Amino acid sequence: MDAFLWALAVLLSVVFLAAGVPKLVRSKEELIESGQWFAPRLPEGVMRAAGVAEVAAAVGLVAPALLGVAPVLVPVAASGIVLLEAGAAFVHAREGLYKLVTANLTLAGLAFVIACQRFGPYAL
Repeated sequence: MDAFLWALAVLLSVVFLAAGVPKLVRSKEELIESGQWFAPRLPEGVMRAAGVAEVAAAVGLVAPALLGVAPVLVPVAASGIVLLEAGAAFVHAREGLYKLVTANLTLAGLAFVIACQRFGPYAL
């Protein structure tokens, strides 16, 4: 189970890095040109804050356990992802983007598994 949780954490970390880094390094115009639906609708500050949250979640899922420094932050980060994805699902539902709601709920579910297991029987 420990190997499964590590693999899941790394997978989610890659997903959140891929989602967050562009929001931090690209301009709003570049995001619009690349087809990001949210870029024209959200203020730039909100978009950047989402990018920061996604990158922080990605780092928090792996780095504390990998470095052996405050490993309790792994389930805390996973819990944060559950909240982040719940908010994203709400925004996507409001926009009528139901396929993205499904993706948000899937990511939230995977993060929930990590949070429950790392707070519980497979704590680091």
